[in-house]
Amino acid sequence: MSLRSLLHTTLLFTASVLWIGMIYSPVANHSMTARYDTPSLAPPPLCGGNLGENILPNGDFGSGTDNVLQEDPGYSGLQTYSFAPSPPEGFYTVTNNTTSWGGINGATWIDIGDNSPDPEGYMMVVNAFALSGVFYDQTIPICEETTYEISFDAINIYDPNLPVGDQPNLDILVNNNLLLNTGDLPQDATWQTFNVLYTSLPGETALTLEIRNNTPGGIGGNDFALDNILVQACGPEAILVETFPSLKCPGDSLDLILTVGPEYATPFAQYQVSTDGQITWTNLGAPTDQLQITIQSVPDNAAYRALVASSLPNLLGGSCSILTNVQPIFYTNINNCFTTPVFFQGLLCNGSLGENAVTGGDFGMGPDPFGPPLPAEATSYQYNNDTFPDNGFYSLVNNFNYDPCQGDFLEPCWIPFQDNSADPEGYCLVLNPNAEPGLFYTEEINGLCE
Repeated sequence: MSLRSLLHTTLLFTASVLWIGMIYSPVANHSMTARYDTPSLAPPPLCGGNLGENILPNGDFGSGTDNVLQEDPGYSGLQTYSFAPSPPEGFYTVTNNTTSWGGINGATWIDIGDNSPDPEGYMMVVNAFALSGVFYDQTIPICEETTYEISFDAINIYDPNLPVGDQPNLDILVNNNLLLNTGDLPQDATWQTFNVLYTSLPGETALTLEIRNNTPGGIGGNDFALDNILVQACGPEAILVETFPSLKCPGDSLDLILTVGPEYATPFAQYQVSTDGQITWTNLGAPTDQLQITIQSVPDNAAYRALVASSLPNLLGGSCSILTNVQPIFYTNINNCFTTPVFFQGLLCNGSLGENAVTGGDFGMGPDPFGPPLPAEATSYQYNNDTFPDNGFYSLVNNFNYDPCQGDFLEPCWIPFQDNSADPEGYCLVLNPNAEPGLFYTEEINGLCE
């Protein structure tokens, strides 16, 4: 193995400065392959502060159940898109796994999935053209006079058990400026990450990202895959913390304080909350220059973060902001949230009962096996109307006779059941809880009498 294959080259480019350094840092990674363990060699981030979200659409190529993406994503002008597995020479495809591919490529390429934990995650697989040239070309809006970290993962997919073939040699170009050369991608079944910093010039509001292969020919090698192409704003350190850390009850107030590095003299922030395990985020009010805020009522399963930029226009622009850390909220035992712990033993009423004050408390009824979703504010769990609710999901069912463990265990793990009423079409709420205990159902009752 040559010295070049053990190094990652990183460059910082501005209008007047060019900095070059060498970084090598192995990082353990899970296996995504049937034939090879594909570890990842990754340099540390070049940005000294916080990074923003990836502003390159589909930079990770998305995910899907189809082995090959069935629409031309238009990433390349040099290569032609292949809708079938194992693209021929001069073609590329977007796929989630090469394991099932046959033909000559199936015999000479390694079997891999994309470089992520998602088994359905897509990557770009390139069977290089006979001529060298740009095979990836995308243009996105950016902010002027802003630093961005650009990175991508690449792997030589030619089988390392075969004689050494032509090795891909890639360049990153931004607005026609050569920023980085990867050197030859070694034939070692290993994902490698390359990164570079780019500072936009005054008046520069668009970024054209090109990736070029310098190796001509395609017989006996010069085949590779790309994943996780990232373009992220690079800014100062930005830290969001709870002002007075304590265990919370849902509904408690919360004070947060944001600390931003001096590079942003007058920072603006858009605070956000997530209640679904940080899958989606919702804005809290409008953008503000306030670095201390109070949340009047904390929902269950909450976590907070902020988008931060150097000015309000940059924050609203979407491609200039950075992300803080995520500040999780830690909750006390739910029984501690009441003056008297709630226990129900027998009937509490010695007289006659009125109508149910909980709207939809019996969850309704219907002929369909699965009922409609609950109101969004009623639960932090996600709705499922398929075979059974997975972890963190719920369903409304009227007759459940499906064992999700069938085929995996000798004994069933779920019993058949229906709702607790005489109505054969009555729905009941079925939960598959998260690992962490907590509230799973909330109902606000209005109009109670004193």
